[in-house]
Amino acid sequence: MHISNSITIQHDESDFTTLPFVPFSDVEKTIGEEIGDGAFGRAHYVKDSSPTRVYKITKFGDISSNESRICKIAGEIGVGPAFHRAFLTDTCWKGNKEEKCLFIEMDYAGRPLHKWRRALTKSGEEYLSEGKTIKRIYGEKELFYCDLFTKIKMLAERNIPYSDTNAGNIIMPEPGSSEGLKLIDFGGIRISKDCKEAATTVLESKTNQKWMQKFTKLPKLSDKSLELIKWFTGSQPDVGDKAPVIALTFKKADDVVTKDVEEKKVDQEFDDGQVARQLMEELDMAYARGLAAQLEREHQDEAYARRLQLQGEEDERGLKRQRELEDLDMAYAISLQDELSNKKPKK
Repeated sequence: MHISNSITIQHDESDFTTLPFVPFSDVEKTIGEEIGDGAFGRAHYVKDSSPTRVYKITKFGDISSNESRICKIAGEIGVGPAFHRAFLTDTCWKGNKEEKCLFIEMDYAGRPLHKWRRALTKSGEEYLSEGKTIKRIYGEKELFYCDLFTKIKMLAERNIPYSDTNAGNIIMPEPGSSEGLKLIDFGGIRISKDCKEAATTVLESKTNQKWMQKFTKLPKLSDKSLELIKWFTGSQPDVGDKAPVIALTFKKADDVVTKDVEEKKVDQEFDDGQVARQLMEELDMAYARGLAAQLEREHQDEAYARRLQLQGEEDERGLKRQRELEDLDMAYAISLQDELSNKKPKK
């Protein structure tokens, strides 16, 4: 089968992206240790890269058609990791060799929020909550929320509605660092027709609603934060510690729709989702360890069976040799008897 050296993707009537094709045999030797595996893709270190780089590998199709372009934009404006290249290969996707895969090579940006929770939990201390983790890294929670929604706004201003702000996709800076957070995983994003539509789509995400709700509840917000909230919601929040419900305003075309978000329900759904993701990661790791142990046992069983087979073959050869020696001894005895019979004097 002949495969073209490049593939052109049409995003809309006048927007095209051409991705080069690289044979998997040329790429395979550069794929390092796996970092993570999700429903739509996986990440690996790039071998011998300095500074450290990673491959985001995903099945090529509608869900990934915009991802390489968005990754490049995000890297250029400092919202995501620095982008290096994107290409297609004839590699298999989870064993299916007929599928093409999209490889996106970018800088390794660091630990996501949920891994910092583990890393910053001190010995003898309860597992850190998200809020405490954020405070240990940023000092003040407002700085985190302002950083997060500033980055989301920068994408929305380019008609990119980023909605998947789960704790695994928010790459946090080192504690005390002056660098801000980075966002990753831009698969499945549909480019909006304009900035206003992108801002609307952003706040349709439950995770973004959760972050916005926590943001608006903080006391004594700065003018910068209030303006940022207004940019997304259309109005500044009523700041108060006892406000259990907030109104988020969405603008769809010429209509204005107000959605009330029940704090307790959203909190529970969001926390359940975070716990579920962590459990899935732990189950995936346990499954991988179990599979490795099973393969090791199978390998040992196979090796043992092979040793038994070789021992049996050795025993069989020994028995055969013993029979040959017995036959030789018998032949020699008969020959000696005949010789003695021939030498016996005649009467």
